[in-house]
Amino acid sequence: MIAPDTRPPTPEPPDGPQLTPEQVWRKLMGLIDSLRDETDLNRGHIERAIGLPLQQHDGSVRMTMIAGRTTGGWHYAFKLMTYSKADRRVAFDVYVPELSSSNGVAPTCTFPFRQLHDALLARGFEARNLTATGDRAYSWTFSRPPLVLNTYYYFLRPQEMDEANYDEACVDRVVMSFVIPAEGSAR
Repeated sequence: MIAPDTRPPTPEPPDGPQLTPEQVWRKLMGLIDSLRDETDLNRGHIERAIGLPLQQHDGSVRMTMIAGRTTGGWHYAFKLMTYSKADRRVAFDVYVPELSSSNGVAPTCTFPFRQLHDALLARGFEARNLTATGDRAYSWTFSRPPLVLNTYYYFLRPQEMDEANYDEACVDRVVMSFVIPAEGSAR
């Protein structure tokens, strides 16, 4: 039995269109392909890249977003987050109603993690597995300087971390940011 998801659900408003998983995938890949430097982290660029309008989220001046449902039974959200003038990030989030935060599994898959992994490698990104076995923090970083993607995933069934089958992993979140040249670290 899967415990209920204790993460806050992806906010519904602003209500985006219902899309197929394939449409969401094309929007995500289009967004990634469009990001060349930090000047691309602005509302107009993101809207052109995904073909959807972003709206202020609950009066927040820090986040504009579009969220909606997919025909695959999960929700998507594209977000532009502005923490300061020098710190902006774009995120792609999913919300899988059945995903249990206590054991990190769900019967519904968004995109196979291997699909994202292979698509990013084909685009010239370098991959680094940052999964932490102690706290089950499932993540990889993909970099093609100056662009850095932090990706998070979940599994379709419980895994032994030492023998995790990444063919059973599904995309949960992708955070896109740029390297800070002076400091050499990602934002």
